[in-house]
Amino acid sequence: MDRRFVGLGLLVILVVLLDRWTKWLVETNMAYGASIPIWPGVLYITSHRNAGAAFGILQNQRVFFLVLTVIVLIFLLWYWPRALATSALLGTSIAFIIGGALGNAWDRLMSGAVVDMIDVRIIHYPIFNVADSAIFIGVVLWIITSFFAPPRHGALAHLDQKDVWRTDDEDEIKAAGEGAGGSQDERR
Repeated sequence: MDRRFVGLGLLVILVVLLDRWTKWLVETNMAYGASIPIWPGVLYITSHRNAGAAFGILQNQRVFFLVLTVIVLIFLLWYWPRALATSALLGTSIAFIIGGALGNAWDRLMSGAVVDMIDVRIIHYPIFNVADSAIFIGVVLWIITSFFAPPRHGALAHLDQKDVWRTDDEDEIKAAGEGAGGSQDERR
C-alpha cells in the first residue's frame, strides 16, 4: 500500500478525533447556548446544536443527511486512490473532506444534530465545528488543485505542451508542405 495513502488515512483519523474531542469538551463542560469569549467581539466558543446543514437550512432532515453522507463517502473512497495518483494535494483535500464528513455523520447518527462551537462574530457567520472546517479546507484545496496544479499523470501527461494545442489542420498543413518538396527546413 502506498505510504502516502496511509499518511492520509492517519489525517482522516486525526480530523475525526480532533472533531470528536472538541465536541465532547463542549457537550460535557458547557450548557447549551453558553458562550466563552476567546477574543471578545471577534471569536467565541458557543455551545450550539444544528439539526440541519450550513446556515441552518434543511432542519431535522437526519435521514436525508445520513444517506447523502454515505453516498458522498462511497464516491470519495472510490475516487481517493485515483486522485492521489494524480496529485498529492488532491488526495489530501479528499482526506480532509472524508474526516469532516465522518465527524458530522457521527453526530447525526448518535443524536440527530451536529455539535457546533466556533463562533466568529466579527462577521455574521453561522457557528461551526472542526469537521466543518476540515470540509471547507478540503474543498478549497480541491479547487486550488483543479485550477492551478497541472496533472502529474493521466491521459494527456505524455503530450508535450505544444502538442496539446495542435489541431488536425496544422498537421495536414505540415504534411502537405512536406509532401510538396520536403519540409521548410530542407528547402532553405
